[in-house]
Amino acid sequence: MNGQASQTSSNHLSVPAVRQMALVTRYLSSSSPFAWIGYGALIGYAATAPFSILVSQSFLVVGLLTLAAGAPRVRCRFRTARMGWFAAGTAGYAATSVLSAALSQSPAESLADCKSLLLLLLPFAAVAFLSDDRRWWGFIGTAALSTSIAALYGVYQYWFLLGAAGVSTRAHGFFSVWTTYGQFMMLATVFAATVTLSAVLRARRICAGVVAVCAGAAMGLSFVRGAWVGTAAAGGVFLTLRRPKLLAFGPLVLLYVLILAPPSIFSRVMSIFSLRDESNRDRIDMIRSGARMIRDHPFLGVGPNMVGRAYMLYRMPGSFPRINPHLHNNLVQIAAERGIIAFGFWCLMLAAYLRQAWSGTSPLHRASFLSVVSFLVAGLFDFNFGDSEIVMPVLVMLGLPFALAHGDSSSSSDGTARATI
Repeated sequence: MNGQASQTSSNHLSVPAVRQMALVTRYLSSSSPFAWIGYGALIGYAATAPFSILVSQSFLVVGLLTLAAGAPRVRCRFRTARMGWFAAGTAGYAATSVLSAALSQSPAESLADCKSLLLLLLPFAAVAFLSDDRRWWGFIGTAALSTSIAALYGVYQYWFLLGAAGVSTRAHGFFSVWTTYGQFMMLATVFAATVTLSAVLRARRICAGVVAVCAGAAMGLSFVRGAWVGTAAAGGVFLTLRRPKLLAFGPLVLLYVLILAPPSIFSRVMSIFSLRDESNRDRIDMIRSGARMIRDHPFLGVGPNMVGRAYMLYRMPGSFPRINPHLHNNLVQIAAERGIIAFGFWCLMLAAYLRQAWSGTSPLHRASFLSVVSFLVAGLFDFNFGDSEIVMPVLVMLGLPFALAHGDSSSSSDGTARATI
């Protein structure tokens, strides 16, 4: 009888024991030197992104070189991550951009600009080196700490170093341009707020809430209207998906905020809707000028980095007589600069991501999805896809749902369960 009981106990313990052994085996198999070097490079990027573009890009160079060196080892991850359409869109966009550069007015200048296409490898680096929840939360925790420090410094900068005089003393943190700072904080605000409202673990909700408040305050003091609109759009999408009944209170909340807001914030918000605002009229003229470029160069555009040269030729009568290096709109800029073929591939890349992120149910899926939504909406008022300091974190987030899909496939194949988010 004792033998029968021990056999039953052994059978009872065998299932969790096998799962634990499979988990350890999977962990060790993913802990090759290539995996740890790449992971360390992404952690280094997360720690330095709000402070120095030179240092953060250096970490990303190390990560991309590690990805290239270890590609044969992680090739199976790309297959299980279901990246087919996303990879097709990315490759098509890059190839069409190079072709547009080769046929532009100044091929040397355009081809030199194409070096930024290497950043399109970042989603694949995320899949390769952030292949499970544990590593994603490590990356996010590092980014949350560094972003909170940069956000608090921006608030201090505005009130105590710049004089707190409204738009003329915008907070810009450690960035050289307040637009970049505002949109960087927009991404952090949306991501952290989504985690606050969606995460299961109370400690993560509290930490994310602190980050959302800090980043939101810094974003507000940057006075970047596109970032405010992007954040509002992401909030609207979240309510539509999770709390549709609360949408009716949106206008009341906005009115309440405007009543309590300082005059500088209030006037800045109201300027969003004013056609008397010079920057608003300038953006409309730039869109019309871009449409004329697309009409004359529909398939391959005027060439990367050539919009500034072409703008004076296509400038609308009565618009501001200045050279614009870009058209302050992602959609118009890409189509005018690289043509509608590259624009189509760009849309395919984003559609593949949005579909993958939409199908996920974890807080990380939701946070990534809404952050990219805010980026795309803000990109209707600024060419943020051309700002490397903004597009780098966005490209890492584009890899998130594919990386988690790989984790799901690995877990289901070895019988292990995903960690609680």
